[in-house]
Amino acid sequence: MYNKNMNINKLLILAFVILFAIPLSSAVSTTVVISPQGAGTVTVVATSPASNTIVTSSTTITVNSGSQVTYLATPKTGYKFDHFYDVWGSKSETSTQNPWLDSISADDTVTAVFVASGSATPVPTSVVQRQ
Repeated sequence: MYNKNMNINKLLILAFVILFAIPLSSAVSTTVVISPQGAGTVTVVATSPASNTIVTSSTTITVNSGSQVTYLATPKTGYKFDHFYDVWGSKSETSTQNPWLDSISADDTVTAVFVASGSATPVPTSVVQRQ
């Protein structure tokens, strides 16, 4: 009887460690902004939870930390896509890829920058590459 109770106690402790000591995926948010407003749309496709959102103005989307998120910018007539500008905490990243795939591990703001067709490329004030 003593060994049986001891084994049950070990199993309960193991279950407790698995349930409470191993961190579960936490939710983070990505806010998508279009600049200038009305210049285009951004389709946001997240893997966890699976979602597909078309952004026409500033929108916040909640995903699980570590999720892969794809951003696809589509300009309206008279504009062209220039770059994505991602800011999280005190860091930032610029990408000219379209579509752009990002792994989200903290709350961030992604701005899709469009320019009028035929205009010069705007220059961000500071860029820190993701490590």
